Amino acid sequence: QQEYKKQIEELLYLEKTMQQKIAFLNDIQNLPLNQILLELQEEEHLYFSEDISFQTPIKHRMNILAKHMLPVFSHPSFQEYLMGFHYDSNEFFYKDLITQYNVFISANSKLHYNNPIKKTKEKGLYLCVYCNAHYGVIDSKIKERILKFVEQNKLHMHGGIYLFPLRNFWSTSKPEEELVKLCLRVEYTD
Repeated sequence: QQEYKKQIEELLYLEKTMQQKIAFLNDIQNLPLNQILLELQEEEHLYFSEDISFQTPIKHRMNILAKHMLPVFSHPSFQEYLMGFHYDSNEFFYKDLITQYNVFISANSKLHYNNPIKKTKEKGLYLCVYCNAHYGVIDSKIKERILKFVEQNKLHMHGGIYLFPLRNFWSTSKPEEELVKLCLRVEYTD
């Protein structure tokens, strides 16, 4: 009887997780795509990977990524964790090629890291855009619109770019359907 109870609990948890995922994917259809939004965000603690250079062979980069994500994907409720990519904002906006990036996940006491690189995503005003991004590559027109918006509204950019995958190659086979939420902390200069 105890064994069956445990199986029922696991199946109910999976059903709830699946319902949340379906609701999330349905909500994506209603996102204000390619529109610049400003929103207040709370402080978040994140575990960063080591710097990952684009000059490093892809096999080594995937190894770094896999080691960093292993504690999350080993956890039964891995979908509860915030995951994404972090880029230097100067490279992201002002250089043709980005040289490095970091992978991050939300810091949680249930995860076990030997030597975590724990960083804080500061509380504050964030410029956010929901847009297409295939493997983290954002259309240059979106970048231009962001820079123009920042200049016109007398904003100052703080810190790096956070990219939160919403729909990636795991949930669609069409690159044009891949979506991210781009977030950048800003402050008014006046």
